[in-house]
Amino acid sequence: THHVLARLAKSAPDLMIVILAQPKQTGSWSAFADDAGFTHLSLGPLSQDGLLQLIVRNLGCDSVDQGLLEQISVQTECHPFYTAEVLRNLMAADAVVISNGQASLARADALATAALPDTVHGMVLQRLDKLEPSDQLSLRVASVAGLSFPTKLVCALDPLERSAQDMSQQVDHQVTQGVLRVQNALNSPGCAFSHGIGREVAHSQLPR
Repeated sequence: THHVLARLAKSAPDLMIVILAQPKQTGSWSAFADDAGFTHLSLGPLSQDGLLQLIVRNLGCDSVDQGLLEQISVQTECHPFYTAEVLRNLMAADAVVISNGQASLARADALATAALPDTVHGMVLQRLDKLEPSDQLSLRVASVAGLSFPTKLVCALDPLERSAQDMSQQVDHQVTQGVLRVQNALNSPGCAFSHGIGREVAHSQLPR
């Protein structure tokens, strides 16, 4: 991959190339970026204010209890996507309550006893494993269609040949769960995975 990108950069100097890498991969990518003349930007964690805004937006609250904010900060190291997944899991487990607009943990040890995976991939996999088998199948089919897809294409790929109405309901349900988001594709009504990792995890569950 490095060699292909290096050749592309040299053959098309006016082309902007953006490469995203996980922190554990930044060593090899940093060396490649330096050799190929790329600019390397390291994206750090959220600030405490940024973390607070993310929690407020995801929970739909007005304020956040200091204890919840501190525990989320320690658990997630202020990683935005991991934070969002932690919050979804806590809400699904009724471990977070909102009273008078303020979000707080239902129990002081709610986060410590939640047994949450320590990677984003693990968090997404845990959430998808809790879905009904029919929902899991719909997401696997959607992952074949791509990061974004027309709903009618997912219907056409369905191995169970479910009706278009049933498949549309499955997709709509995943939108409400935050796994997918509405996005037209190829000039047709459709959806997209909320994050590329969600598609990767769903695709990895396909039979080999």
